[in-house]
Formats: sequence, C-alpha cells, structure tokens
Amino acid sequence: MENETLIDSGCVALARSVAQGFEVLLARRSPKVSMAPDHWVFPGGTVEACDREGAQNSYRRAAMREAFEEVAAPIPSVEQLIDFAHWVTPSFFPKRYRTYFYLLPIEPFEPVVDGVEIVETIWLSPQDALSKQGQGELDLMFPTAALLDWMSDFQRLDALIARLQQRPLPMVCPTLGYEGGRRYLAIDPSAGYRLQRWFIDR
Repeated sequence: MENETLIDSGCVALARSVAQGFEVLLARRSPKVSMAPDHWVFPGGTVEACDREGAQNSYRRAAMREAFEEVAAPIPSVEQLIDFAHWVTPSFFPKRYRTYFYLLPIEPFEPVVDGVEIVETIWLSPQDALSKQGQGELDLMFPTAALLDWMSDFQRLDALIARLQQRPLPMVCPTLGYEGGRRYLAIDPSAGYRLQRWFIDR
C-alpha cells in the first residue's frame, strides 16, 4: 500500500441521545458530485492544507471543518472526537482514500446543508437507517452501512462511547470477490464487523 496513492480524509458520526437510545446524523450527497453521488454518508471530506497546520490532528480537523461546512455542525475541540474506525479504499479503485472515522456525542442542533455537496440530512437510529437502506429508501456506502450495523448492537450512546474509548475498530481494506457473476467487497471477520460483504453490482 503506497502512501502517495491514498487521499487522506476524515469523517465524523455526529450522535445524539434520545429517549429510545441514540441517533446519528446522515447527510445525502448531491447527485452532481463525482464521489458517491446521491449516497447517504457521515459528514466529512478530504484533509486540506489548512488542516495540517501543526502536523497533528489533521484528520480530526478535516472531519470537523467539513461537518461545519456541510451541515453547520458546532465545532468542538478536536480532542472531543472519539476514534472510531479506519478504512482504506481497495487497490483496484481508481481513486483511493485513507479515511479515519470519529464519533462525536453532540447536543441536538438543526443541520443546515451547504446545498453544494450535501442536499439533505436526517437523524436516525442505526437500526432505522439500516432498515431504510434495506427498503431502498437510503443508498449507503459499505463503510457507512458497516459502521451503522456495528453501532446497532448498542442501546445507549454512553455504552458505545465506553466501548470505543477502550479500543477503536482496526484498519480495514476490503478485497474484491465474485458470486453468481456479481462483484462484492469483503472485509476480514477478525476486524470485528458483523457486516462483512457488500455487493457493488446491483
């Protein structure tokens, strides 16, 4: 894995406690963007030069800057972001990303989309988000779906936070497989994800 072929990026799962448990903010990307058009994702984006000042926390800075730009999320200290997961785009993709995901417990706020990259937002429990994806109401990417599925095992936000503070999820780089003439992405079971395969040919 050559570092120079990877684009650094950071994403943040904004999570709020509710009576039934907790919800996360999903943002729908514009159908006009080149990367993941019309998909529902966690806010985030590419690490820019301004995020690298001081040579530390660049992924965290990028995650929060993008969350502010895309959905007007309040910006806390970057130290409040909790390490969540680390995904690397497979080698057979023409554009590859090294993405660090963070969890940020947050007070309820009203998202305001930028109207350029993000056109819509929704607060959902991980379970409801996965249900809507299964019914064709949301189009998720593999990392988003896998992380939502992993989060769905937790009933309370404080339990999720405690688990991640003990140990974030390890780095994964999906591999390509074929079944019935269809391609799928797969991650090693040892990574701790329940959702381990994702068909990319619908």
